[in-house]
Amino acid sequence: MAQSADQFISTASRLIPEYDGTASNLQSFLDGIEMVDELKGEHERLAVTLIKTKLKGTARQIITTENSILAIINALKTNIKGESVAVLTAKLMNLQQKNKTANQYTKEVEQLTKAIQGAYISDGIPPKIAIQYSTKASVDAMVKNCTLPEVRLIMKSGQFNNLNDAVQKFVESCTDATGRTDTVLFTQRQNTNNYRENNRVNGNFRGRGYYRNNNYNRQRQYNNSNQYGNQRGRGNNRRIQHNVRITSTNNGTNQNNIGSENLNQPLRD
Repeated sequence: MAQSADQFISTASRLIPEYDGTASNLQSFLDGIEMVDELKGEHERLAVTLIKTKLKGTARQIITTENSILAIINALKTNIKGESVAVLTAKLMNLQQKNKTANQYTKEVEQLTKAIQGAYISDGIPPKIAIQYSTKASVDAMVKNCTLPEVRLIMKSGQFNNLNDAVQKFVESCTDATGRTDTVLFTQRQNTNNYRENNRVNGNFRGRGYYRNNNYNRQRQYNNSNQYGNQRGRGNNRRIQHNVRITSTNNGTNQNNIGSENLNQPLRD
């Protein structure tokens, strides 16, 4: 039974998602408009107009004069190219866990793995094989970049049919090893840096040049002490001489004896 225009618009609107030209979402959009193509009947022109209303940004700039669903599909496939399998796989293998929890790390792994799967499919690889290839890449990445040796061993020896199984096993293994799902797993170098930083804050740091600087500071203290002592001695001498003068002024008859006596007395504070 043929659909009316209103019925077709209602059905097609639910099948076609909005699309902004992102390579990772291209296949989902193509799936939607291919279904519309099968249902269009006599409403080809209406379908084209409806599809164009769903396009945003880059995708809308690509589709301009196309007047058939097939022409829209070909134009999008020709002009929207995602990153290659090799590039995406390299990004995945270089994705470090560092200071991320197991859940945070695997979420990033999932995003790149799905992109790799889409790239395989775009290259003509059957979806089932694409899932196997991308899952293996994700497991290899987790084995390479996990910070816990026991988890690396578990992931390396495991057999995983899909990405969800691999991610679940990784999170479970990290939780078993640390006792918590939100544990941050630092690398050895980061632990060393944290240890040095904590000691620096607490005043216990013995970094490069510490002993040299410490000896230098001790020598300065020693020199300052001697200098202070010398200055103090000279100050006392000046005080004694000043007392001699005062005494001499007050009692001129005993000037020489008193002056001589004071100069020979030991210093007093």
